[in-house]
Amino acid sequence: MKGPSRRKRIGLDGRILRPEETLAPAAYRPDGKGRGLHAILEKSLPWRDGTAVPLDGTLKGTTILLLWFRVDDRPIEGSTVWDRSAQIIAPGLAVALRGLAADAHLVLNLRSDRDRVDHIVDPTADRLEMLLSRYFDWGFQAYVGADPDARWARDAGSFERERARDLRKWLIAIDECYDAGAIEIWSRAYDYEKLVARIDLEKVNESLAGVDLTRFTS
Repeated sequence: MKGPSRRKRIGLDGRILRPEETLAPAAYRPDGKGRGLHAILEKSLPWRDGTAVPLDGTLKGTTILLLWFRVDDRPIEGSTVWDRSAQIIAPGLAVALRGLAADAHLVLNLRSDRDRVDHIVDPTADRLEMLLSRYFDWGFQAYVGADPDARWARDAGSFERERARDLRKWLIAIDECYDAGAIEIWSRAYDYEKLVARIDLEKVNESLAGVDLTRFTS
């Protein structure tokens, strides 16, 4: 496993973008000022390929949550440490994933090379955090379910159909999003309250409180 190299974000004019240039005004949360590194939970309105995902039809009744990692009042993807986000949020993200899995199986899809995806089943706590710190920002996906050998859907023609098929086989499907600053959590098996309880945001934030951001700013 090699993992990704340091990233850059290029604007339409060819410039390397500053972190704040990547954020919309709606991404800021003034009540987060002074909180340092932390995570919040919000209901998500998902988009794929520039289009809102329709939540009627095959995805009707699906619960979708956003676990969003932030530094003070802004998302981590718009902070000065955005390109180290995987390493920074790994402890809290690992807590959230273990909580979501509970007594079911946790299966990770990790892109460890451009042409290779590794499937990891039920990693130990230490290994999970290590894998997230190295590979989360390279197209991470995870699944929670009773059968670790269940297959995930692949339908290049429609994300909606693909995700609906996933949720017939898995209790929860999880995607990296917001430039490795968040995860989107999909479930038909659990409603909003049950997903929130499984994640245990207080424990996630207790873990993040132990991260020294100064290590990542030099």
